[in-house]
Amino acid sequence: MRIRAKNNGSGLPTLKSPDSTLAFLHEGYGFIARRCDALNADGFHARIMLRPVTCLRGADAVQAFYAPGRMTRRGAMPAAVVALLQDKGSVQQLDGADHRQRKALFMDMMTPTGWNRRAGFLPKNGSPPDRIGGAGRSV
Repeated sequence: MRIRAKNNGSGLPTLKSPDSTLAFLHEGYGFIARRCDALNADGFHARIMLRPVTCLRGADAVQAFYAPGRMTRRGAMPAAVVALLQDKGSVQQLDGADHRQRKALFMDMMTPTGWNRRAGFLPKNGSPPDRIGGAGRSV
């Protein structure tokens, strides 16, 4: 793969292509890795849907991305996407302590202890019960 880039003084190369949307959609997750490999860099600047983006990989990028207070999830997804895939107040929409608390709750459910705790709520066949809590209280 031949990637053309220029140095813009930021330390990261910038792809010369006016837009990389089609390549990004075609290659998926491999888009960033292939270009980083070709550029011998852990990141680069590009344009996707005609908007400037910075693509990064590696441990340093992860630490920078997850540094407390550095990023916000608010407004990251269009309202229509939030309504279709999640909802307001979902863990992906929260920031700071609220996000960490809700994420910890979900992550605890993924441990062996969490799985065993949930198993107590399901009948032996694995199907959810028709009723919980006695007569007249439907799920």
